Amino acid sequence: MAGKYPNLVFWSVVVSIALLVSASAAAVPATFQQSPFLEDPVAEGELPSVDDRLPRDPYVVETGDIGVYGGTVESATLDIRFGGEDMHFMDFVAGLTKVDPALTDAVPNFAKDIEMSEDGTTFTIYLREGVKWSDGHPFTTEDVMFWYEDILLNEDLTPVVGDTWRAGGETAEVEAVSDYEFTVTFAEAKPFFLVELTKAPEVVNNPKHYLKQFHPNYTDEDELAAMVSEEGFDSWYELFQQRNEKWMSLPLHPGLPTLLAYDLVALSSTHRSWERNPYFWKVDREGNQLPYIDRIETTLVADREILTGMIMSGEIDFARFRTDIRDYSVLRQYEEEGNFNSLLWPSDGGNAGVIMLNLTHNDPFLRETFQNDQFRKALSLAIDREEINDVLFYGQGVPRQHMVLEEADFVDSAWAESYVEFDPERAEAMLDDLGFVDQSGDGWRDRPDGDSFTFTLEYIDAGLWPQVSELVEQQWADIGIDLNVRFNSHELQSQRAPANEQDALIWSGAGPALQFAERGFEYVPTVPRWECTRWPAWALWFESDGESGMEPPEEIKELRSWLDAYLGDPDPAVRNEYAKKILQSQAENLWSIGTVGRAPGVATANQRLRNVPEDLVYGWAAPYTSHIDPENWFFEGGSRR
Repeated sequence: MAGKYPNLVFWSVVVSIALLVSASAAAVPATFQQSPFLEDPVAEGELPSVDDRLPRDPYVVETGDIGVYGGTVESATLDIRFGGEDMHFMDFVAGLTKVDPALTDAVPNFAKDIEMSEDGTTFTIYLREGVKWSDGHPFTTEDVMFWYEDILLNEDLTPVVGDTWRAGGETAEVEAVSDYEFTVTFAEAKPFFLVELTKAPEVVNNPKHYLKQFHPNYTDEDELAAMVSEEGFDSWYELFQQRNEKWMSLPLHPGLPTLLAYDLVALSSTHRSWERNPYFWKVDREGNQLPYIDRIETTLVADREILTGMIMSGEIDFARFRTDIRDYSVLRQYEEEGNFNSLLWPSDGGNAGVIMLNLTHNDPFLRETFQNDQFRKALSLAIDREEINDVLFYGQGVPRQHMVLEEADFVDSAWAESYVEFDPERAEAMLDDLGFVDQSGDGWRDRPDGDSFTFTLEYIDAGLWPQVSELVEQQWADIGIDLNVRFNSHELQSQRAPANEQDALIWSGAGPALQFAERGFEYVPTVPRWECTRWPAWALWFESDGESGMEPPEEIKELRSWLDAYLGDPDPAVRNEYAKKILQSQAENLWSIGTVGRAPGVATANQRLRNVPEDLVYGWAAPYTSHIDPENWFFEGGSRR
């Protein structure tokens, strides 16, 4: 085996043994302490002692002040089966690796150690010995192999194996070496695997001892059929998925054991309740088992306006996922009354609103129109990004195209400025040249054949996508483009985008270089995705090896070949050259249209809540707060008031 974390990671920095040790093997305290919340269950024999509950080598959180135990967090969510403000209090991914606080490296997390072979194809992963699920059952490689053999390789549960677990057109081979050691081997080099593992919690969030009762490989056929019928399902895998429902690692079915800091103890249509996991595997530097806070109570709210009102009245202890920066000045006025502080946290996103026209639209006319780069560039020139920045972001953002942040050594800063200027006259002239003129006299541009021309931009209720969409709608109306803006639920979005059923979509754009390998689909067709409407039929063509979807032009095939080479070449210098080609193509073609980037968002935190960062780069790259060990947040005095 080669040394730990050799120089195959894409940001071209060797992750040294010293960094590895500081991230995953800090000095283990000599003694351990537990929350008073657990003292009675231990005294009554319902729980083992804290020494017996913790692994042999727990993860030691060295940052922040030493906290005090106690308290209940009051939280909220806009979707009872999706991430909410409560996820901020735990590493809700709990992957084998995680992103470091600087958003530059992948470091060990749940894994104690990882070694990579010199050719970048084999990874040996060492687990923390003695980790237990929230119900006290040991976690071992038996759980890993259950995920691999009975979930990943089961076509009913996993019809398509994701890119994380494939290389060279083949699915990885996973083998258990011992109870706490396993290997992952790919057909070709996988230089970004450690980064991909930061968003791949499935390896360690499928408890075999619980889930096997719903799997035909372990349960009598008649017994399983009876359970399926009793629960009203048509197949065993529907029952399995219902009992194993999660968002990342966040359990959404009470009774599902977890490795997170909190165990879901109750879930209704309007509420979810969490209690501390007595077997959680992290401690602070003095040996106090984390988390500090005992409970989280999460209430479903109808919209962000209600959420904002609850923040102002002091009913919510922390919020950032669904807050709106436009409320910052109002929130500041209510800080003392609501007992909270308002913080401006910069976003990790390169763009707060990326507009994707569907280049593989089923309608031939829209497909031809959207594929015309002059049409896309005209629309870009008609966006007044300064107005969007001033109205929505207090002028704190930067007008820019959809582009990786300039700190990456493979990014030309000029690329983010491509067609970013506000020039409606030039935009109108370009549309005139394309034959989009007002033939009917109603003020709207018609198709070249005289028929009316309109299309729809869809959004889900997240970030400021609704507001950015509305401003773009108005700005494009000024040049005669009849754009309809429409809300889409998470459920419909997850169905419509991969099925090639959308005209256009607004989403955020990738930011730091750390995300480029993970989010190459923003610049190159890879697989159909719920958050990508650029080219779903081309993506399906690539995913199916040409058996389905729509065959892309040679230019797009070449674009895909660059990404494949980038993801597989072990030489960082060579990879950088391919990355430059991909991003230069985005700058020249505007495969998608950016609006405003590098804009902050507002976070609010109870004034008694401690260890909350004053300035945190926030977004999906980490994701959110999972990289800063939020289990060490605590209430001063042990209570929220």
